[in-house]
Amino acid sequence: MIEKFKVMKTLIISEETDRSCNIVCAWLKHFAADFTRFNSEEFNCPKILVNQSDDGLSVSISSSTKNIDLPDIKNVWFRRGYLYTYSAYELPENLSDATKDIDKHLDNEGKTLRLFLSYALSEKQAVNSPESYNYNKLIALH
Repeated sequence: MIEKFKVMKTLIISEETDRSCNIVCAWLKHFAADFTRFNSEEFNCPKILVNQSDDGLSVSISSSTKNIDLPDIKNVWFRRGYLYTYSAYELPENLSDATKDIDKHLDNEGKTLRLFLSYALSEKQAVNSPESYNYNKLIALH
C-alpha cells in the first residue's frame, strides 16, 4: 500500500507543453501534494510585490490566474520554464529613439527583477536552475 506523503509547498516553473512535467503534476495531484505550477506562457508581465518589514522580506507573484507568496514556498522545481517580467514585442523599425529608449529601459528593469527573483528563489531547496537548462548533456553523460 502506498502511503500519502506530505510535500511542503512547491513551486514548479515549467512550460505548458512539457509532457514530463504534466505527468509529475498529475502524480502530485494524486498524492494531494501542495504545489503551484507557473508556466512561462501564463507568466507574462506578472504583478510582483516586494515588501520589507520587521519580519523580513516578503515577495508575492501574481498572474491573471495564480498568486504565490515566496515565504510560503519551500521547494522549487525549475523545469524548462522562465519567469518573464517584461515582454519585449517586436518593435517596428520606424519608432522614435525615445520609444526605443523606453523599451530598453523596461527590458533592463525586467532583467533586474528576474535577477532578484532568482536570488529570492535561490534560498529555497531547488531542483535544477535556469542557468543549467542548456547544460552540455555529453559532459553530463561523461
